[in-house]
Amino acid sequence: EPQGLARAYGLLAELSARGTEGADEELAAAKASALEAGALDPDVDREETKSLLQDEEEPVRILVVGGDTARKPTLDAFNALAEELGFEGEWVFTGLRPPYTTLREIANEAQDADVVLLHPAVGPDLRGEVKRLGEQYDVPVRDAAWLGAGGLERELLFTLKDAFVD
Repeated sequence: EPQGLARAYGLLAELSARGTEGADEELAAAKASALEAGALDPDVDREETKSLLQDEEEPVRILVVGGDTARKPTLDAFNALAEELGFEGEWVFTGLRPPYTTLREIANEAQDADVVLLHPAVGPDLRGEVKRLGEQYDVPVRDAAWLGAGGLERELLFTLKDAFVD
């Protein structure tokens, strides 16, 4: 299943980023399998993406939906990438919150977003509602395979790529 291959790649990228012995070899094999199955797009060039962002009149705005406040290190990395690459970002944590409050906040943020990235932990009901909001606001919604330390940059680069597709 393609989504499973993408998640396996994401988990291995996380282990590799943490220096786990043997993860690099497994990561290369998982990437090859995921690419062959069409579960991953070929790599997006970081400098090319940065250049595209600098050419924009206004910053591209990404909304990430999902996860909980325990993701603070990932949020810090997200904010650092936003500053380095030149995009604006907002992260709406879903965690243990009332669904109506969460959905209202997502709707407010999605109106101004250029693209939405869904955390893999977002449940099917909320995922469906966010995708409907994306259609309503004409904003692309992308499912992330993995948003840990090893997958965040890759997912953001693909999400930014989606923001440039007409």
